Amino acid sequence: MKQELKDIIKSSTILLAEDDSFVRKTFADVLRLYCDNVIEAQNGQDAFEIFQTKRPSIIFSDVKMPKMDGLQLAKAIREIDNETPIVIISAYSEQEILLEFIKLRLLEYMIKPIKHSEFIIVLEKCAKLLEEKLVIQLKLSNECSYDKQNKTVLFNGEKFELTAKEAGLLELLIKNKNKLVTKEMIEYELYENKPMGDTSLRNIIFKLRKKMDPNVIKTIGSFGFSISDI
Repeated sequence: MKQELKDIIKSSTILLAEDDSFVRKTFADVLRLYCDNVIEAQNGQDAFEIFQTKRPSIIFSDVKMPKMDGLQLAKAIREIDNETPIVIISAYSEQEILLEFIKLRLLEYMIKPIKHSEFIIVLEKCAKLLEEKLVIQLKLSNECSYDKQNKTVLFNGEKFELTAKEAGLLELLIKNKNKLVTKEMIEYELYENKPMGDTSLRNIIFKLRKKMDPNVIKTIGSFGFSISDI
């Protein structure tokens, strides 16, 4: 993991929800090797109350917990927050979790016992997401930038507000800069993996290009779209 990503994790706040006291303490000790501020919760209800007051940067949660399980916790959080990385941990590969994965925008679903190499990869994913949140003004071209916090585009000195779908698509393209973003990826992220008509996609792209430098979003044949570095 790059040093700048390590620094982001170190300065963040991690909430760990796990009802087994031995497992919780063991995992918390591992997390504290990378993060200075780790908060422990013994069930989902306590974790949600902590989330509301402390607003941690990252959440690791077991599935099976009393009062409120991991999925219920994730649902409650997503009702008020769509961006905080949530990692669900389970001893089994459960179909219910897999079905909820996309809907709840979970970052990762990890199966116990967790390998150290997999843990590091997940921490790196968390750090990259937090890094994106730190960059509020994203420069798209010499004349155009995107304000992620306010969901607005500034183009040639004029500010344009984006709809939720327009902002979601633009952020998906930015997250995959210099890579192809296919229609399937857009359906997965913006439409919870539901079919999206070609007309709907063309309309979003058309309206988005009208609000920004039209040269920023590139059409890659019939395969999809991409955004390149300036």
